[in-house]
Amino acid sequence: MTTSASQEFPEARRVITIETDAKTMEKMRKEGVTEDGFTVYCDEAERLGGDNSAPSPMRYLSLSLGF
Repeated sequence: MTTSASQEFPEARRVITIETDAKTMEKMRKEGVTEDGFTVYCDEAERLGGDNSAPSPMRYLSLSLGF
């Protein structure tokens, strides 16, 4: 059975693949590299055992919602 909605908007398949590499550095600092060469760092506040040298993972998450 076919509905009018499926006739107007045929089913399309879209596949998105994102590859990254992440590694732990000193203390709570992490480094992430995307497949196209972008490098980002994250860290935690000193009170959580980090050096506060980069945004925390949660700050990156909140930034991504704004983008």
